[in-house]
Amino acid sequence: MLNIKKRKISKQELQQLKSLEPKFWDKFERFILLLMASTFVLLMPFLWYDKKYPVPPSTELIILIPLLILATLTAFYIYRWIDQQEGPHSSVSRNLIVEEWHIQTQRVIHREDIEDFGPAYYFQVTHEGQQRWLFLWGQYFYDYNEEYSFPNTAFTIVRRADHKTVFSIQVYGQALAVEKSLPPFPKKAWRAGKTEEDGDLLVEIPDWSSQK
Repeated sequence: MLNIKKRKISKQELQQLKSLEPKFWDKFERFILLLMASTFVLLMPFLWYDKKYPVPPSTELIILIPLLILATLTAFYIYRWIDQQEGPHSSVSRNLIVEEWHIQTQRVIHREDIEDFGPAYYFQVTHEGQQRWLFLWGQYFYDYNEEYSFPNTAFTIVRRADHKTVFSIQVYGQALAVEKSLPPFPKKAWRAGKTEEDGDLLVEIPDWSSQK
């Protein structure tokens, strides 16, 4: 069984997500690293030219000042771009909508991890009267495999409704033995984005063994 309910985020969950938001010093460290990288990239052509055609120290200073200004602007632009890309993922408000995925199952199949993205499982569920395989894959499983006897016959995952990031798992049932373990996804198909993704509902488990 798979039952998905939407609701407003609780106060406890709100505090949990806020604790994961980047702190000031994390942001400052990122900007400094971007500034150093920008300065290095912009400085390389000048150093190459100076090695072949030595430039007087007075001229070097004149060149260095605008170069540092340009590096700062470049780092700031890249920082803003990264912040905008991550914004929807890290922003938290009391009006945030979350999803509760209530799952009951008697069958689970494991997919080996391809590059340390976390455990991956196919859970057989009934959704809207149809039998499906629910694919769940992520590092969020690392905290639950031993502590809560996971995989399990009954559990609930709580995830953000906007981009499906899981931040909570509650386990209610009994430990469930893995039926079998499948090899990792073929790298070519995975890099092309053709494989299953976390949260996919599948009619059947695709056979990737014939692809490399």
